[in-house]
Amino acid sequence: RLVHEMNESGVPAVRVMASDRGLVARDESGALRAGKTAWLATLVGQGGVAVVAAFVSDAAGGPLAEADAAETAAVLAGALGAEAVAVLVSGRAAGIAGPDGPLASVPVGEIAAGGAVPDVGLVQRLVQATHIPVVAVPAGALRVPGAPAGTRLAR
Repeated sequence: RLVHEMNESGVPAVRVMASDRGLVARDESGALRAGKTAWLATLVGQGGVAVVAAFVSDAAGGPLAEADAAETAAVLAGALGAEAVAVLVSGRAAGIAGPDGPLASVPVGEIAAGGAVPDVGLVQRLVQATHIPVVAVPAGALRVPGAPAGTRLAR
């Protein structure tokens, strides 16, 4: 549904499973590891927005199981050499900059006001799991050419 909504809004989104083409899998220890990411880097480099469903298989290639979305995003961001991880927000939550607003750093809890994100716990885990900035971005900012403006979320 998210991919459909984004495409209807003019954002070129593509649905991807974390297990697609060996993108992410669990290793023998159970930890998530990125695999073949070049194809995803090409997709993103061409302007596509990948919406990744966090379903992976184990090291033995067993059935797909849901992985923690925050951990999956952190693994992919690291493997792709991302500058930041974007979290889409809705509405005008406290602390979230508009298209002309300044970039600021706000505590993750502030984006919960007004239902800006559906799962604040997931965003908190993402901020803790990554070593790069996590930025709250209004969905409308993805339709504007260039890097989307947003608000950095503080640990």
